[in-house]
Amino acid sequence: ARPELQLKPCECTETGLTDGQRPVMSLARWRQAGRLAMSRGFSSTQWWNEDRPPEKKAPPEREDIAGALDLQLFAYPESRAWPTATLALLAVSAAATCAISAAWRQVLGADSVEDLRERLQSFWALLEKSGVSWQQLQCGELHRLVLCSLVRAGEQPAKSLSDAVLLLLSGALVERLYGARFLLLLVGSSTVLSNALALVIHSQLTDSTAGLSSSSGGLVALGAFAALRHGRWAAAPGLPLPIAWLMAPIVVADLSLARAYARDLAEYRSRVLSDKFETPQADTADGLTGFQRAVALAACLGLEDRARAACVAPLEDVVVWRMELEEVEDLPPPPEAAIWADLLGGLFGASLALLRR
Repeated sequence: ARPELQLKPCECTETGLTDGQRPVMSLARWRQAGRLAMSRGFSSTQWWNEDRPPEKKAPPEREDIAGALDLQLFAYPESRAWPTATLALLAVSAAATCAISAAWRQVLGADSVEDLRERLQSFWALLEKSGVSWQQLQCGELHRLVLCSLVRAGEQPAKSLSDAVLLLLSGALVERLYGARFLLLLVGSSTVLSNALALVIHSQLTDSTAGLSSSSGGLVALGAFAALRHGRWAAAPGLPLPIAWLMAPIVVADLSLARAYARDLAEYRSRVLSDKFETPQADTADGLTGFQRAVALAACLGLEDRARAACVAPLEDVVVWRMELEEVEDLPPPPEAAIWADLLGGLFGASLALLRR
């Protein structure tokens, strides 16, 4: 028993009080003890039941029970089993991203422009396998809706790290609460739906056949579900950090991405509708598409930067090819459609959280 809670209404040690003042003073002390107990975390009935026998204890009030169940501050599932499904998703995504990074490093190791062209052909083929376009979906290649979300290429390290932390912690919490099957269904279905709808919306806005890659609709759906359904739960056992706070960097990054998308979309549509680009050209003079030319230009610049860092002169044929690529006048690339996948994934996760309340 707590010493500060052992005050009883009948006890009064003050001297100089009349018989009529003693009950008033006892009631005041009783109320003071109740306020002290509730300030230390006891409910209105818990402090009164602290030292009373079981047959005289007051039943808990309905609002006390509802408040205790709804609060769930820093709660965590009792299960400590390894989140195998979460770790598997994280491992597959990391392996795909490392494969793209290794292929790009091989491109930057070319020693001539002919060698660079050959390595770029392999790199373009690998990028094509990790993306999805509307024409590929019409051909029945539905598996690309999942493959395009495995690679985390072209992102800032901070964004990739926040995505990995969100997948690991939110995935572990959801898997321990609902099971591996529920986690895989949530991430898989939201990934497929968000990517498919993002392609439809993006193609209607840009009138282009640009594909989609490095989307994270399933990840945002997982984070939104965990934040809205178990927002006050701990992100990890013993970690006083609400799981909902993990969505903060994702929301900030998506807001920045949405602003950039709106700006790039306005610029792209104004250039497409102008007289200068009234008839868009599909290929450049070298037979390269706009995306391939951008990748080749980035490879040339990367080779020149590595040569300058090593205090040697850049390869002359690479510099000449880079200048030729810069002289080609082509349509600006359409904006990335990944923001639509994130937005739709968040709506999917929020809807599922509301349905399970």
